[in-house]
Amino acid sequence: MQIKNLDAINDTQLAQLMSIWLSSNLAGHDFIQPEYWRHQRDNVARQMRESDVTAVVDDDGEILGFAVTLGNTLLGIYTRTNAQKQGVGSMLLFALKAKKPHLKLSVFQKNEDAVLFFERHGFKTTKTYNESAVGESRCDMRL
Repeated sequence: MQIKNLDAINDTQLAQLMSIWLSSNLAGHDFIQPEYWRHQRDNVARQMRESDVTAVVDDDGEILGFAVTLGNTLLGIYTRTNAQKQGVGSMLLFALKAKKPHLKLSVFQKNEDAVLFFERHGFKTTKTYNESAVGESRCDMRL
């Protein structure tokens, strides 16, 4: 496995990224209606082309997971279901923290695995608030 910055995302890569993004969100957010994520697809695809995307790829060049950042904001870390709990997310976070030591992010409070993951990596909750679009609480976190 290696870290790779995806500078110019091609259509094949975007299809892989969007597949991972959707399956990761559906698996990690069972408390949110699946239609919410499907409705976000076009906006997210556009945002990926405008943001920094860092990926973990296997020896065949397949994307196992990726992180999306905009400035010092981590918009998300997403991993293939079969690559979770194998260090992919940690690899991404270590690479990002080396380049951007003042990262901040927002995560749904009910996504306890994600909250714990980020806490293990040094993030602290700075604010909790309700996101009206889905009626769920979010935590703002930062290093």
